[in-house]
Formats: sequence, C-alpha cells, structure tokens
Amino acid sequence: MNVQAELTLQIARLVQPRNQRRTPAGWMFWPDGIRVTWAEANAFLADAPKPVIVAPLVEPGFLGLWSQADVGATQKEAFAAELANQRRYYEEKLHALGPGPQDLIHAEWTTPEQTITVNDFLRWADDYVMPVPISLERSDESGAVRLIVSPPGGGAPPLGRRRRDVAPAS
Repeated sequence: MNVQAELTLQIARLVQPRNQRRTPAGWMFWPDGIRVTWAEANAFLADAPKPVIVAPLVEPGFLGLWSQADVGATQKEAFAAELANQRRYYEEKLHALGPGPQDLIHAEWTTPEQTITVNDFLRWADDYVMPVPISLERSDESGAVRLIVSPPGGGAPPLGRRRRDVAPAS
C-alpha cells in the first residue's frame, strides 16, 4: 500500500456525498472509465504520472484524474503554480506547528486512523493536487499534527472530526 495514494483515496471518500459516506466497492477513474478495487486504485494512483490532479466527483467512488501531461501549455503553467502554492502553504503550516520530518500527521477520520510522516505528506503535496480544502492543526499527541478536511465550497465545519473536537452549539 502506498501511503500517499491511500491518503488521496481516504480524502476522496470523505468529501463525497455525506448521505453515501460508505467505502465504495470500487473506484472509477475518469475520463478513461477505468473501474478498479480499492487496492487496485491505490496501485493505480501510485503508478500514475506525477504530479496528478485527483478530483472527487459527486457519485461515490468516482474520481477525475489528470496528469500534467494531459493539460495544454497554458494550463501547465497554472498547474505548476498551483502545485508550488500548495507546497508553500503546507510548509508554512508545518513550520508554525513545529513537527519534525519524521513526526506524524494524523488523519483521524479514517478507519483505522491513518498516519503519515511529515516527509511523506510533503511528498504527497508534491505529487497530488485535490480541489478540496485541506489544512493542518495541532494534535493532542506531542509533536504530531492533525489533517483537517473541509467540504468543497466551504461554509461548513470540517468533515470527520471526532465528537470531542466539535464545539457545542450555542
């Protein structure tokens, strides 16, 4: 199992429609229409030419997938700029939070909880672009941080928070 590909699949599963938040029996990659199991999707993403855009679609289990080679010359510049901006954002967040390169980032909303080292997360940020609001915050564990995923479009609380992390309504 490739940890970066697994993180990508877990994020996609989380942001797809809430009333359908079950693990899909398989994944369908568009625009090619490739249908695969979860394990095959992990291998497929791991082997995909990097960097790659992975867009969770509305239908559970459906993902749009485009590599930098799939876009035109004008879009390649925008793609590269977005990737560099993403990397800078995560580096700045991590610098402010203070974990070391081998400290852990927790995706607490996965079952079982997925962890990824800071180094592996930064490799993920170099290889994968997802049109999903993703951020980082301090974790309860010393030296660790928590991966936060918000619903596309914003305006709602982060997805998959543990109940104790959600402030009571006033």
